[in-house]
Amino acid sequence: MNLLNSTITDAVRSSWAGWRRCARFSVRLCLAVLVPAMLAVQPARAVMISEDSPYGPGTLTLDTQTGLRWLDITLSRAYGYQQVLDATAPGGYFAGYRLATQGEVLTLAEDAGIDTGSLDTFTAANYAPVTNLMDLLGGPLEHTGNMGDGTLFDFTQGWDTPPSGFPLGDPWYPGIGLAASQVHLTGRLDIWGNDGGGAPGWDGVGAWLVQDTTTPEPSAAGLLAGGLLALALGLVHRRCRSEA
Repeated sequence: MNLLNSTITDAVRSSWAGWRRCARFSVRLCLAVLVPAMLAVQPARAVMISEDSPYGPGTLTLDTQTGLRWLDITLSRAYGYQQVLDATAPGGYFAGYRLATQGEVLTLAEDAGIDTGSLDTFTAANYAPVTNLMDLLGGPLEHTGNMGDGTLFDFTQGWDTPPSGFPLGDPWYPGIGLAASQVHLTGRLDIWGNDGGGAPGWDGVGAWLVQDTTTPEPSAAGLLAGGLLALALGLVHRRCRSEA
């Protein structure tokens, strides 16, 4: 009986020691593999990529964060609000695109590095991101904005789809504009309702036209992290079986 008890005790101790070694191995492996894997799949910072389209070289801008492709605003300048809607219908000049929502335009601005918390205010921090985004979207539509001190500013503005409750229709039409002062080196983002500007013929406004969202492809870092995780789980399983 004593021999049997001793054998059982030794077996339990051996098994317990094996599982402790397995646990320590698992913890070390997790620290070595899972932490870097988690860091690798952190959301990447948005990048704006200029692309070609049937409308010409560099007439699309891809926001890698949302997967949305934006058509140059300069291509729709002088289109009235209803004209833009007609042109995006099947068979229209902008078929395959749609008028972006106000929220989508604001997200684009944020992804481009623009501080959307300082609406209607020129700030130095917004100068570079505003001018960069304007350049990507075809360049400024006008150079005649009045700073009020005798200097002018450039601006690009376009129609958008308003949030619910906006009094859409003549004389109010919704839009968002970018403005930059080359003299003061400041930039601004505006949300506006244009009285009477819905009619065609005004060169100072275009439209925020966008292709529907596409799902961004998994990043190489994310795929690598998934592979490392699967490898780590396999190693833990094999080690624990050998210790059992």
